[in-house]
Amino acid sequence: MTSSKRHHHFAQRVDQFTRRGSGYTLERINQLSATCIKFRPLGAAGSYIPTPAWIKHKRAVINVQNKSDNRCFVWSVLAGLFPAREHTYRRQHYAKYEKHLNLDGLESPLTVKDIAKFEATPLPFTVLQPIQKTRVFPYCI
Repeated sequence: MTSSKRHHHFAQRVDQFTRRGSGYTLERINQLSATCIKFRPLGAAGSYIPTPAWIKHKRAVINVQNKSDNRCFVWSVLAGLFPAREHTYRRQHYAKYEKHLNLDGLESPLTVKDIAKFEATPLPFTVLQPIQKTRVFPYCI
């Protein structure tokens, strides 16, 4: 992708972000850097995957155990929106809140291309992805 196309794509994403009601205005960009990596989708995406130790020990992530379905994305969003007081990994804490999500037209497990559709819903969250063994970044801006 050329520099001009990257700039145009970035400007479009910022415009989409502000139209969703963020209230932010982009005044200038002092520096912009990009990291390009080869995309390697998770083979078992959709069902429970144990949390890597370097994340688990931070006690900052809820990993809902959904061993009987392919709806890990749904359970993780609900766990963030409706936190359980204890046993946060149990799926049954979040099932009663499914009606709060608009999942029309989305299949489980959610594909990478459908993340943008889901992020377009008026909910306060950002999809994160691990890039390196010790770093996590937003999936998209």
